[in-house]
Amino acid sequence: MQQSITEEIIKLQAKGVLTIPKNLRKDFMEDNSLVKIKKEKGKLILEPVQALPYPVRRYTDNDVGEFIDLDNTETNELRQTRRNGKKISAGEYLLNLAKRAEKMSRKIKTKAPADLSSRIDHYLYSEN
Repeated sequence: MQQSITEEIIKLQAKGVLTIPKNLRKDFMEDNSLVKIKKEKGKLILEPVQALPYPVRRYTDNDVGEFIDLDNTETNELRQTRRNGKKISAGEYLLNLAKRAEKMSRKIKTKAPADLSSRIDHYLYSEN
């Protein structure tokens, strides 16, 4: 498939404002949409950016540290449980994880539960 090249000469306005001609932007972006600009090999390249239709939470270093601490605590408890020969069912273990995830979600004020899938896999398939 051969791509056609369309080019236009446009004027750079005060404060760096450019108007992208409608015939160039109509297939790629809507009014008030976001555009990424990058400098590559002496050229400026514009790319449309797809924004998510829902808000995304940014985690602070402190939040990430708390997640890691919680994960380490759970891993150590699971290993200790296995060392003591105390067997708990996968369901019981997952219920405990879900309760902790809910508690953690309230602590960091988010509605998203902790990602349990990797912990489930670790519990079910880990040799440790």
